[in-house]
Amino acid sequence: MTPREIALQLAVMTAVADAVTAHKEQLRAQLLEALDDVGADSVRADLPDGTRVAKSSFVMPAPRPAVVDESAFVAYVQATSPHNVETVVTVRPAYQKVALDALVMGPDGLAVDPSTGEVVPGVAYRQGNPYISTRFEKDGRVAVLDALRAGRVALDMTTPAELTGGAA
Repeated sequence: MTPREIALQLAVMTAVADAVTAHKEQLRAQLLEALDDVGADSVRADLPDGTRVAKSSFVMPAPRPAVVDESAFVAYVQATSPHNVETVVTVRPAYQKVALDALVMGPDGLAVDPSTGEVVPGVAYRQGNPYISTRFEKDGRVAVLDALRAGRVALDMTTPAELTGGAA
């Protein structure tokens, strides 16, 4: 292939990948709503011949600590682990991850240092948004692609409105 042909194929694949990503997010939102409507937390994905290929599940992530007051957190780290505070008066990103991962959730979503029992200033637990997770069976991806190539399942490539400027 010439460089122009490669560039065209790359442009085509990029456009398709963007459309697929946007459509996949729409389907995840629809499935999240549909599962909520029927009170379920997961659903199987089977090919028309009954072959189980995947399972999509509702996931409610566990609350995670997040810095909500940077200056209070910096002051805490400066007092407890000063070598991890940079001269621009910020916590080193690598240490922030380590420090946050070591915390436990206390009352009212406060972050607590489990080694001291101290409430860590500037940090609180925040609930993430629920999402859909799709996990394939051992050979599920291959089975889906084979069924797609053979025409046993259809690929809905309706372009989401946000990628067409509003006209689907």
